Amino acid sequence: MNICKWCNTKVADSDTVWYRRNLVLGYSFCSNKCATQWKNSNQEFTNNGNNSNGSKTIEELQYEREEKKLRQEKNEQENIETARKTMALIRKLTPHWKIIIPTLIVILSVVFYLNPMGGQILSYIYLLLIIGAFWAYFTEPKE
Repeated sequence: MNICKWCNTKVADSDTVWYRRNLVLGYSFCSNKCATQWKNSNQEFTNNGNNSNGSKTIEELQYEREEKKLRQEKNEQENIETARKTMALIRKLTPHWKIIIPTLIVILSVVFYLNPMGGQILSYIYLLLIIGAFWAYFTEPKE
């Protein structure tokens, strides 16, 4: 037994009409009519929510756009600074790679030997560090 999402009546499994949104959440209805009414009411609700922006003045909308643009530029600048700092650290460590890489391998092997879950987490951290280094190298602006 299922319950109709629109009219709250009990529906047998064989008579249930299913409506899926984004292939994740399924809703049951007693007929296609109820499913269509529910879908239309949801669309009207979302359209009314989007129309609330229409009540704003042009100046407010321009201000919001400029503010969003400034936040985006600030985030880009922070990302560039982070990439520069990361690359500076990598450049300092690259002459010592013959020491660092075997040390990391030894640490990983010891951790894997002692605790498989801890080793897995630690290996993910090392992978993220390596991916971050590549990302910083390729996103750093060339001067």
